[in-house]
Amino acid sequence: MSTRTPEGMDVEHFLSTYGDEAWANEPFIYCCRQEPQIPAKFYYRCGAAGLQLFPDADRPYQSSDSSRRGLSGRMQQYIGHIRPNNFKIFAALRIKRQVVALPQHRVGGEDGELYNITKGNMSAVRAAEMTMHHYLDEDTNVNRYAPHPESELFQPSIGVDQLLINMRKVQGLQMLLFDAKSWRDDPKYTGGQNPPSNLTTRDTTARKTPSRATEQSLVIKMSKSGIEQLRAGNINAYSRLMNLMREAYKEDQGAVIRTTAAPPPVTPPPAPTPVTPQERPDTPPPPPIIRLSSTAINALRTGSATPQATKAIAQVVTQLPDRRVTRSMVAAGPRRSARLNRS
Repeated sequence: MSTRTPEGMDVEHFLSTYGDEAWANEPFIYCCRQEPQIPAKFYYRCGAAGLQLFPDADRPYQSSDSSRRGLSGRMQQYIGHIRPNNFKIFAALRIKRQVVALPQHRVGGEDGELYNITKGNMSAVRAAEMTMHHYLDEDTNVNRYAPHPESELFQPSIGVDQLLINMRKVQGLQMLLFDAKSWRDDPKYTGGQNPPSNLTTRDTTARKTPSRATEQSLVIKMSKSGIEQLRAGNINAYSRLMNLMREAYKEDQGAVIRTTAAPPPVTPPPAPTPVTPQERPDTPPPPPIIRLSSTAINALRTGSATPQATKAIAQVVTQLPDRRVTRSMVAAGPRRSARLNRS
């Protein structure tokens, strides 16, 4: 195989030709370059694709095809950011699809089923990216973009080959080199070397949430007096409560309910019999309505003992209803509305 320096493939050509391939949707660390730049000061982007291994996670920003993942999805993201500029991919190292734990992470579970407690979504490709950045930072011929010390931008002093030398140190599955119209396996890649001690990984599994049995609940409504009896330590009240709970359990299990000390049924008090105003004791009835002619009313207003006044009084007496007069009514006196206006 050829060991020449890769020419770099335009990302749009990569997506249109290989974007839907299965391998292109796997996790990778990659080396890309945006153009135009000053050739003597080229910055390369060295990052990771497919950081999350869970469904719908790490979805590329404004991706035209939401089903793309891994390297293809990340390149689709860059296309949306750099247009109308060009973007080329030079190399990519495929990493296993695995969640892992670093030495500083706390793990739980048993051997073979360990899970990362500190960072459950820590993926092998993220650890591989950290390892690649470690080697690039150690290389005196490579400078990281100074304004952002945690950025993915690196500037090699002797070209892209200096970046590929450090990428080959990372443990992976397959390293690809990209030319203008095709890709090829890197003949110099031998599987990488052991990472630094602080970047050594352990394979883990996604933590499984244990299934919980459905909890049963029972709602018991108690009166205020019943609650006070429980608080006072009444043994009979506790016995009745326990009987209710046993009956509810037996009903739920489909068993026949048998109780030894069932509480006596509570008989509601009889509803009070409504009392009409006429049946209520010592309650005066409403005043009667007496109709008189204007002549009789004027005769009563004069207060003189005239035949007209006598006749009017007779009319009033005949129209009064026959009713019982109580002692409270006598003590209260006549209603103001029943008094005759002598003015």
